[in-house]
Amino acid sequence: MKLSNFINLKLIWIYLLPIWQVISPQISVALSANGKGLEGVKFYQKKEFNKASQKFSDALNDKPTDSTLTYNLGNSFYKEGKFEEALQNYSKLAEEESNNSIKQKSIYNMGNTLYQMNKLEESVLAYKKALELKSTDMKAKYNLEFVREQIKKNQKNEEKKDNPEKSKDNKN
Repeated sequence: MKLSNFINLKLIWIYLLPIWQVISPQISVALSANGKGLEGVKFYQKKEFNKASQKFSDALNDKPTDSTLTYNLGNSFYKEGKFEEALQNYSKLAEEESNNSIKQKSIYNMGNTLYQMNKLEESVLAYKKALELKSTDMKAKYNLEFVREQIKKNQKNEEKKDNPEKSKDNKN
């Protein structure tokens, strides 16, 4: 590369890049949000979920309609054990999202979150809805059956508590 070409490229970076950023502020904001989002992903991968949640939240302040950021924030909250907050993010996407892939994944994660909150019947409904959107989702099928079995076990345990004599008769 000739020295004159290098100097020309350097002049472009020095003078044109700042002008481009002033002309296109939406792009700068988007780049800023994406940068924060990428930082969030890095923290998430390091299992530093509280830092990831903060970065995703900061990025959403810059880009509040970004469904990927909302989804990732929900995932971070879930990993932190902040199930109410996770559920809020997933619910928002379930109601508003037009991208069926993100919507389906959000509804599936609602099922997981509701299970963690011991809301088993609601969890079943979420898994069914996720399967309506993607009938081949094996994780949703498995979790649906798993939660149904948990409900049956809970019902049997309740019956034993309510009627101890009947459970004695069943043992014989």
